Amino acid sequence: MHLLDNDSYEPVTIYDIATEAGVSISTVSRVINGKGLVSLKTRNRIQKVIEKFNYTPSQTARILVKKKSRTVGIVIPEIKNSFYSYLINDIDNILSKHGYTILLYTSGFSTERELRAINDLIGRNADGLILLVSGLNQKIVSKQIGSRIHIVTFHSNLTGVDTINVTNRQAFFEEAEHLISNGHQDIACIVGNTATESIHQHERLKGYFEALKKHGIPRREEFLYYGSKGNTASTIQVVKRMLGLTKRPTAIMAFNDFTAIDVYQAVSEVGLKVGGDVAVTGFDNIPIASLLNPALTTVDSSTPLIAEMITDFLLKRMLYNDCSAPREVIIPVKLIVRESSGSIRISNSTH
Repeated sequence: MHLLDNDSYEPVTIYDIATEAGVSISTVSRVINGKGLVSLKTRNRIQKVIEKFNYTPSQTARILVKKKSRTVGIVIPEIKNSFYSYLINDIDNILSKHGYTILLYTSGFSTERELRAINDLIGRNADGLILLVSGLNQKIVSKQIGSRIHIVTFHSNLTGVDTINVTNRQAFFEEAEHLISNGHQDIACIVGNTATESIHQHERLKGYFEALKKHGIPRREEFLYYGSKGNTASTIQVVKRMLGLTKRPTAIMAFNDFTAIDVYQAVSEVGLKVGGDVAVTGFDNIPIASLLNPALTTVDSSTPLIAEMITDFLLKRMLYNDCSAPREVIIPVKLIVRESSGSIRISNSTH
């Protein structure tokens, strides 16, 4: 087939480019991949044909030849929490500068779906994998994944892979201490579902308990909610039930900013005010946190820094075949005090 005489649409192949340029397929391949000796005159002629017909090499063929796909998989628990959206955007901006495309999967907090996503990525010959909040245990990773793909995790207790965490325990402790210093003793905590086995939720809960113990404040099981992940209606109903107790909480610590928004809604629905009647805190400092009324006291997780550390670890493995021992970095985070965590100002009674 002569391309100049082809009026019908057919995908252009490397064979067509070679025919049009009057060279062999192997010569076109050397030009595309930038390897091997090709004269400048021939190279220019081939390049003009490629540009003329907007030829894009078959990705599948390139993977088979190079054993690399220039793709990185990212597995997240849910997409509606904007913390992940901003983090993924930061990661993508960095990886794209190095010629990588991301493939995004959501696990719905299911280890079965998470493992299915990972196996799919391995089947696609992805160069790297980023697990954001993994519920997988070490046995599954060692047995079913092994060393078949470069992995970096965030908020995970996996060993044998590069890991990024933040100072979850200390940050939640400081957040609780801040509330206690404002006169709050009846502090509720809305926690993620501990069944997912993610280290960050356990660490934050430990920080909450440690602050209570330090100040001699007894634990109250009715002030703890191990929530159904991402279930807004469930969270709102539980918080409303807490606020209906005879001795209700005067402060509520939300596991993240996304959950704190649900707490705001629940407080409003029972006729109370955040920051006055009930103090509320979050975690992550997503952009909307400062725009809420009142602005949300939270912990700044610094997604740009997390993204920088994750991609730095992964790029070293992928680009330079770094075979050094797995690394762990714990990033310090900062309490951001705003109007939502005001001092206690009312007697604690049923409303």
